[in-house]
Amino acid sequence: MKKNLKAFGLMGLVLTLSACSVLKPKDGEYELTLVHVNDVHGRAKEGKYDGVGIARVATIAKALDQDKNNGKVLLVDAGDTMHGTTFATLTKGEAMVEAMNEAGFDFATLGNHDFNYGQERLEELLSMQKYKTLAANVIDKTTGKPLAGTYEVRKIDGVKVGFFGLATPETYFKTNPKNIENITIEDPIATAKSVVAQMKKDKVKFIVAIAHLGDDESTARKLQSVGLAEA
Repeated sequence: MKKNLKAFGLMGLVLTLSACSVLKPKDGEYELTLVHVNDVHGRAKEGKYDGVGIARVATIAKALDQDKNNGKVLLVDAGDTMHGTTFATLTKGEAMVEAMNEAGFDFATLGNHDFNYGQERLEELLSMQKYKTLAANVIDKTTGKPLAGTYEVRKIDGVKVGFFGLATPETYFKTNPKNIENITIEDPIATAKSVVAQMKKDKVKFIVAIAHLGDDESTARKLQSVGLAEA
């Protein structure tokens, strides 16, 4: 079975739909489409400098879903979402969670700025989500367990597809240290290898990493998305 995974990116502070050819799958191919956003920083509403907005993202995903050439369409967020604008901070992230719930997001991970309200508030926000936040390497020191979900396997059109999330260890100095004083952020590559091995035992056919690691050249390669991919 061949894989045909389409990723539509609506990324960064100004959200733009990336160019991506949509071709009818050949016989025997498996079709799955991901519409993903990252680093939204509280910019839920469409605006001159803020991009298309969450509502437009949901509309794009719905249109793609109606085209059966795309297979199942999932909405994914790669972090740094719940903090950054008045819209987000007045409710300490709750307005963003509500917007993403309404849009029908499926999965998210944690960006460094998603910790800005502190651990207690972050846990409250996680409990409000209709979508699933995955961050396998974010561990609560008091329980020894992941703060959010580790990974999730869904059977989509008869095929097992696994999703897991990773947060950047740079969170240690990219949010107030008090926000994460009871949190450990483990090595993303070591975590990824462990999670992937577990999913392979479960006979997962395709695996999707939702990682807030970036590609900044000032960041150590092992903490970049490209470093994760190479590993």
